[in-house]
Amino acid sequence: MTINPREQLRLNVLGVWTLVTLKAIVRTVWCFYPLGPDLAGQLVYDVSGRMSAQIVRTDQPRFASDDNTQALSRRNSGRMARLYRLFRDLHR
Repeated sequence: MTINPREQLRLNVLGVWTLVTLKAIVRTVWCFYPLGPDLAGQLVYDVSGRMSAQIVRTDQPRFASDDNTQALSRRNSGRMARLYRLFRDLHR
């Protein structure tokens, strides 16, 4: 049985991947790193077509508190909201 190229690509991508870099390329001319050059993470692609990404900047400051309800400083909570909007808008 021959598998079409699209199906073969899907099968090759399934699984868990270590994130090496995350960059945005604009019109093949301009490139930037929305989370900075130093990050860590993983991507998961499952058989139903779902994708999950866990990404963290490695240079993040420590939490403001060990209490998880107070963990983010105002500065960091604003940064997280901006990152959420960036990824939401990129996904549209």
